[in-house]
Amino acid sequence: MNDEFNSNTCDERILKKMKTIDFTVEQMLELERLQRTISKLSQYDLINYITARDCGGILATGDKRLKDYSERNGGLVIRTLKIIEMLVSDEVITYKEAIDACGLLKICKDTRIPVESIDAFVNELVCNYLLVEEKIG
Repeated sequence: MNDEFNSNTCDERILKKMKTIDFTVEQMLELERLQRTISKLSQYDLINYITARDCGGILATGDKRLKDYSERNGGLVIRTLKIIEMLVSDEVITYKEAIDACGLLKICKDTRIPVESIDAFVNELVCNYLLVEEKIG
């Protein structure tokens, strides 16, 4: 296994499904233009928006400003907490792993998801976990 990832950061099977997407000169010029006109989104937000839009992909973000901008401009968006919810529903991750992921979101200084939203989601996960356990037990 490569030293660039481990069981705490990524599963090798997932990495093998990823692909590299080139960012073209035209996209770079658009990025530069958008940076001059949109002050509330970072360079990385705009790169993610442009890439998702041009690849016909779905932008995954927990950032409300980026979500709103993308949707106003015809982009498809899925929120970070929804992704975690889907991973639990599809049994890709456990409830505990989902709750741990939310804990990491809360301590990450770059996360723009409101702590209240994360806490409410964690409470929902705990309730759902208890309901599942009650059905099993």
